[in-house]
Amino acid sequence: MLMSQIYTLLCQRLPAAVHHQRRLPGGGTYIFVPWRNLCDHFHAHCPSWQVAWGTPVFVDAYCVVDCTITIDGVQRSAIGNAIIEMLSADGKDMSRGTPIERAAADAFRNAAELWGVGAYLRDQGETRRWLAGQGWRPQ
Repeated sequence: MLMSQIYTLLCQRLPAAVHHQRRLPGGGTYIFVPWRNLCDHFHAHCPSWQVAWGTPVFVDAYCVVDCTITIDGVQRSAIGNAIIEMLSADGKDMSRGTPIERAAADAFRNAAELWGVGAYLRDQGETRRWLAGQGWRPQ
């Protein structure tokens, strides 16, 4: 398969059911696709793909990780970060996973987007309209 064909397949929207919604600190919401569902998309369209993460680096209050996704020898790399300590106003830990896990997932999503996977999520308004048309309900 040609790289242009692979890229076209990777750019397709993912099934509505794999989308999730997260509340934002300021009160809004953000629609996203968990990184493991993005992996499934790669598996479905280019089974020989590979992923590699760099060594986590801690910078001030953040953990930073780089991620490279390779398909047929072509690489796309991106970084991701996560705040080390996520505390609520009353001091409760709000994090899901370790800072390294969160930064690695962020880096993976960013590298996947360079391949076109989930790029449509940048336009949250259009994504909401499309999901509503698919009968999607926030989880």
